[in-house]
Amino acid sequence: MKVVIAAGGTGGHIYPGLAVADRLRDRDDSVLFLGSRRGLEKEIVPRRGYDIELLPVEPFHRTRPLSVGTAGVSVLRSLTTAREILRRFDPNLVLGMGGYASFPAGLAALLQKRPLLLHEQNAVPGLTNRILFRGARRILLGFPSRSPFPGKTVVVGMPVDERIRPERREEVRRGRGWNDGLPVLLVFGGSRGARSINDAVLGFWNRLPPCRLVWITGQALFEEVRRRMPEKLPDTLLLLPYCEEMPDMLVAADLAVCRAGAMTLAELARAGIPAILVPYPRAAGRHQERNALLWEKHGAGVVVSDADVHQRLYDFVVEYLVDEEKRRFLRAAVVKLAVPDAADRVVREIDSVVEE
Repeated sequence: MKVVIAAGGTGGHIYPGLAVADRLRDRDDSVLFLGSRRGLEKEIVPRRGYDIELLPVEPFHRTRPLSVGTAGVSVLRSLTTAREILRRFDPNLVLGMGGYASFPAGLAALLQKRPLLLHEQNAVPGLTNRILFRGARRILLGFPSRSPFPGKTVVVGMPVDERIRPERREEVRRGRGWNDGLPVLLVFGGSRGARSINDAVLGFWNRLPPCRLVWITGQALFEEVRRRMPEKLPDTLLLLPYCEEMPDMLVAADLAVCRAGAMTLAELARAGIPAILVPYPRAAGRHQERNALLWEKHGAGVVVSDADVHQRLYDFVVEYLVDEEKRRFLRAAVVKLAVPDAADRVVREIDSVVEE
């Protein structure tokens, strides 16, 4: 079987697609990725051993009305390219993982009457998926939520990297020499980093109770953070611009401070890591706030608004770092949100649609 996976822009769209691709590759299916020239996929996907074709599609910025014209022209050019790629590769099915990069591929699939599956990660559907929902054979949801097309909607969860398993925790910690009993605090802001989180942590990192701090700033923000740190960093602080070994970091952590993108939450749930969530306030449809509140409602984490991060984050971090019982309580709720077989569920839906 041949499958095209359209995914790109941010890691939240790319990594779930890679998790599904790994399952398909395990059984010798052929996978081709379609992405954008602007996104992280042009680096991430080839490193995982997959072919990718890049489209000239540009994102539409809601805060910049003039981007509508540029985005519209790029979609038309990308649609022509996507149609040619689909004709050449001739897939049995196209899987759209959301984001602007998947729109031309999804539209090309519909125009060529190829089966289209869409995966929606967030509690609030993104613009691309909302446009394509009607033509899709099946809509796969990462979160249980109301769908305008309930007859073809299936909740499958969020596919995550198979290396993210809580049973690997001790193995990973031993391998890194982190078996000194110190709790591990993981701070990150998604694939592009989060300036507000970085600024807040800059104000208190050297006042934290004894812990091991893994702080991933985001590539674009790393130099900005590093300039404000001492030249020699303590051995218990690992400061990184980006982390290729994120599955290991998640598995090793006791507590996380991060944004509330759907992919991030799915990885935390699979790793069993409680989190202090700082939703990105300008996310489309405020979907990160909805995601975070869903977690808080289930007792799996604490939500701090971006506006309050400087006033409230430190107190919450200290509270949960020093109180192992509170972390254990949150962890028990977190693991209930995990869907360990989400990638396998997506593959089953792919098989079902192809066989129809």
